[in-house]
This record gives sequence, structure tokens and C-alpha cells, in this order.
Amino acid sequence: MKKSIELKNYLVLDEAKIRESLNEEDGLKKLSLLSDKADEWKERFTCQKDRSALENFLLYRTAGAFGLYQKDADDADITPPALEALKERLYALPCVQAVKVGKENGVDEKDRIFHVYLGNGKDIWLESDTANSLMGDLGKFFKIILTREWKSRWWPEETYIKKYDLDPDRRKQNQKIDDVYYKPFRYFYFSELISSGQIVDMLENDMERECYAQIEERAKLTHTPANMILVPYWHNAARGFKLKTYETRQTINDRLDLTMQDFQEMEKETDAGNALNVDDRRREELKNAGCRKGLEKFTAESVKFLMNQKELLFPAIPVFKGAAEQKDIQGILERSRAINRTLKG
Repeated sequence: MKKSIELKNYLVLDEAKIRESLNEEDGLKKLSLLSDKADEWKERFTCQKDRSALENFLLYRTAGAFGLYQKDADDADITPPALEALKERLYALPCVQAVKVGKENGVDEKDRIFHVYLGNGKDIWLESDTANSLMGDLGKFFKIILTREWKSRWWPEETYIKKYDLDPDRRKQNQKIDDVYYKPFRYFYFSELISSGQIVDMLENDMERECYAQIEERAKLTHTPANMILVPYWHNAARGFKLKTYETRQTINDRLDLTMQDFQEMEKETDAGNALNVDDRRREELKNAGCRKGLEKFTAESVKFLMNQKELLFPAIPVFKGAAEQKDIQGILERSRAINRTLKG
């Protein structure tokens, strides 16, 4: 299977959900001046070859945040080509006897789930995930540029909140941003900055322009089979939020290098004869991260399996040192360069 397949082409928009959102005060109704026709929004949210990869990526994230995709066809890492590519990798391993994916494990199981039966009679549970996430660094990039452009950290009030006539008070309640409300509009605003060319006009130096070019390249690679991986049960959700590395306690934030460090630290504890401790502690951490059903399916043995087969199951791991650890433009640039090198190699 080609490593460069664009997985977003396999997502399925639900026209009924689009029509419903056009009638919701917190939904597409806020954008109805652009269009009040469901078929036109469906076309806009469909991945297009003549757009930049970043614009396609942000429109995908907008549609996802509005909840406009059909159930079970709403995420790039559960599309048929992604799941098939991961299944092929597993069957290429001599130790794997059989693999059941998604609903083959029961009607209530998640589509991203892989139940792997090993030749030694044991079985493990894994799930699909995106190896190197883009949204975190992309959000940082826009925040840096727009904070400077508006000379204020309150740029959201002056940009998408005002433009789309959103409720500004949702931003101030308990000093906490109501991100479920704002997120789709923020993503859509970013996509408009790209399509109009405004974001390019805001860039002030060669480093910012190179950073933008590297992020664009990264967007082309993010939702391809080459950037799809398998992780232990529930780690798709947890590693992008609260989960920290097992021993060194660094927040993983969807970083592949920290994910592998986390696995290495759990493997070390397992090899010391403490697999049950790893099971109990990590299941508790997953529970605290909001994961509930099926926690028993996480096992130290699944981590050990992934580490034993990492050369075949994972892309090259990007290494972030020095400037690449920073949150500024140079940091985003260096991380993007490193990730692009691993996925194009």
C-alpha cells in the first residue's frame, strides 16, 4: 500500500448533520452568510486537490469539531486504508497468528481496535493512532503570529469571535475558555487566513516563512499511512491530553518521541519483574485521563510487544534537541523539519 495516500479522502460527511448544524445557534448557522446550503458546505469540507494541505487539514478539523462526519467515518486513523496498512504490518510479523479489527471484536468495540493473537497462545489489544500530530504546533504558530499582529494576547476577541458574532462571555466564565464552543470557528478562521493569503502577508522574516513552508509539508504527510501507528489500548485518547511518561513524568502531548520514551520506561519496569505494577498504575492513569471502559485491555505485555517490533511497526522517531524543544517559531520549525525527515525517508 502506498505510504502517501491522503486518508482524509476516505472520510464521509453527513449531509443531514450539516443541515442540522445550519439551524443551530452554536453551529454553522453562525457562518450562514457564507452559505446556507448543506451541499455547498459539504463541498467546502471535502478534501480538494487544488487547496493547500494546511487549508484541507483545517477544514477537516472544522468539520470534525462541528460533528459533521458520519459515525465510524470521522477520523483519518480509522479509515479503511489506515487500518489495512496497520493490519498488513502486523501480519508481516512471524509472531502474529491472527488479527481482528474493530467490529470483528464485537459490535460495541471501537473501530480503531486491533485484537492481536500471538503464536505463543497469548493475545494483546492495540489501537490505531497518528504518530506525529500537527494541531499542537499549528495552533502555536497561529497564536504567535496573531498575538503580534493584534499586539495583544486577546486576539481571539478581535478576530474570529467578532467576525462570526460569537458570544465573548463564553471566554471569560471562570477564567476558562469554552473550547468546545470556540474550536470549530477558530479552525475555520485559520483556514480563511490561509485561503485568502493573509497569513503569508503577516509573516515578517525568512524563519517564519520557512516555518510555514515546513508546516505545509507536514500537513501533506500527517494523514498518510506512513504516519499511522499502533499504541496500547486507550492510548490514542490519553497520550494527546493528560498522560505523562511513566517514570520521567513528562506530558506526552501526542509527541512520538515521548510516546516511545513512555513505552521504554514501562518496558524497563516490566523487565524488572513488575509487569503487574505497570498494569495497575497505567490503568489508574488512564482512568484519571477520562478513559473508562475496557481498562483491563491495557497490559504491559502489549507495550513489550510494540517495543520488540518497533522497527517494523513505527516510522523513524524524530529527535528534538536544543531549539526543537522551544515553543517559539524556531522550535516549531525545527520540530517540523525533524518530523518531515522521518516521514519522507
